Amino acid sequence: MPISLSRSQFHQAAVYFYRESNADWQLHADAVVGHTYLQCKHNVSTVHQASVTSTWADPALTQDDPALAQDDPAEIGRADQSPTTVVTLDYHILFSPSYQVPVLYLDAFFTDGRQLTLDDLYRLVIPPVYKDDLQKAHLQAQGSVTQADHPILGRPFWYVHPCDTQTLLRTLSPAPPLDAYMKTWLSLVGPVFQCPVPLHWFHPALPIETDVD
Repeated sequence: MPISLSRSQFHQAAVYFYRESNADWQLHADAVVGHTYLQCKHNVSTVHQASVTSTWADPALTQDDPALAQDDPAEIGRADQSPTTVVTLDYHILFSPSYQVPVLYLDAFFTDGRQLTLDDLYRLVIPPVYKDDLQKAHLQAQGSVTQADHPILGRPFWYVHPCDTQTLLRTLSPAPPLDAYMKTWLSLVGPVFQCPVPLHWFHPALPIETDVD
């Protein structure tokens, strides 16, 4: 299996991936430009940790003032509410004719429709383990997060830069066959955007053993 793909090979790999995803992903074929792309959308929630404050009543003081000795929930244990931020992540996988590999695009927005800024992405979407390397990386480096217009939809999307994707795939031995190409590639680049690749895609279900008397 070649590491780089032609457009027809990308289409075939996308069809394999779509069928295996069991409707988690949608397959789009643009009849006008003849381009194929995959789409998956889901929500993620980020819970902001509450700050907890408490007060301690000195027993020596409460002896003279019984009111201070009573447990006051508002004073003894006071916790700020933990707000939850819900973000919709809209993933698209498109073909790059320049690099001849798939590219992962992301449109991310809040419940009120506002798109996430780059700072929002680092705060709410990109896992901490990737933040330092990505923030220090050159904009054209493999895996760096960049914004550009969607090649088909024509509106701004974030994407994972694919410049060294072929080099990354060459580290795999053996190279993935076409029917496993897309899920293998996505398992390498998807974690940057929390794009899930179920483990069971790589581990076929074992046959169920039955006891025979």
